[in-house]
Amino acid sequence: MQVKHEGKPAVLKLSWTPTDRMPESAVYDALRAAGIENTPTMIDSGIIVEDLFGYRVEYLVTEDAGVSLSDYLQARKTKGDDWVCNFAKSAMLEVVRCLAQAWAAGILHRDVSSGNVMVKDGRATLIDWGYAKLVDDGPANTDALAVKWGYAKHVVNAAEEAHDPVTGTVLFMSIPVLVGSTNRSVVDDVESMLYVVLDAVSSTFNRANDVVPIALDFKDSRSLAYVRGCCFTEKQLFKQQFGVDRCNEQLERALDEIFEY
Repeated sequence: MQVKHEGKPAVLKLSWTPTDRMPESAVYDALRAAGIENTPTMIDSGIIVEDLFGYRVEYLVTEDAGVSLSDYLQARKTKGDDWVCNFAKSAMLEVVRCLAQAWAAGILHRDVSSGNVMVKDGRATLIDWGYAKLVDDGPANTDALAVKWGYAKHVVNAAEEAHDPVTGTVLFMSIPVLVGSTNRSVVDDVESMLYVVLDAVSSTFNRANDVVPIALDFKDSRSLAYVRGCCFTEKQLFKQQFGVDRCNEQLERALDEIFEY
């Protein structure tokens, strides 16, 4: 919900989540303590209702992070293909750096998707950490966070582990997660970011033709995993099947690096 804070645009988010899941406020505390870049600036947060029939009501107020990467590129496509590709590369590197920093701090996002990569004033921000997981043996002080935000650490950790194979936005899930992998890491989030960039650039290039590339056409999880697995057998093939074969050398090189990763 768009609101104003001291006259500036802000976003109010109200969440109704099970008490055995991680409060998003706790994740933002961990992000802030670790100094993770390219994340939303938190203004205020708190728990309104601690436990109502097994659910908590939580609020968060963050600074406005702009519009989605796809919408940002669409609004500026008249700048030309080179500009679109160069900006997409820059945004991808910013978010991948954010994911790597978060992982090093024991935080895994798990829902990198087109609606969660935002751009404002030329800067990419990864929002919506509501599905994030704190790694129990990571650097984050999970004991202190559990006390501050009033959740049972062992119960929440077990529930988050159990949700690893199903958490996220299906179109942007990594291939292993699409087929039910329970071994989830930052590699899956980086693969998701690759799909966000491919989707944003492809839609900018192809929107006028109303073309949906085969690798971005969702039927079901296993079919999507199979199609993408086939696409990744050869570098040029995956660019064609994602509809980004017009990308310039700079973006192509960055995509190749992620492809090899």
